[in-house]
Amino acid sequence: MSLNSIKMMLEFMRHYKHTEITYTFRKNKQPVALVCLKNAEVIQIVFSQMPHEISYYEGIDEAAFVIDKLIN
Repeated sequence: MSLNSIKMMLEFMRHYKHTEITYTFRKNKQPVALVCLKNAEVIQIVFSQMPHEISYYEGIDEAAFVIDKLIN
């Protein structure tokens, strides 16, 4: 998935302000990150490595860059 496609998907997720959306990103069929948009402002990324690390991003560009580095 390209960086631009990741950004477009995150923008799409932001349009559903009153819905919690969760998406799993995989690399070689293994989950690497769980992305949750709990409101229209904050993107939560739960990294699949042990121990689980949780990071929060307000900007789509920053979150997309992190996801891109994980899956590509």
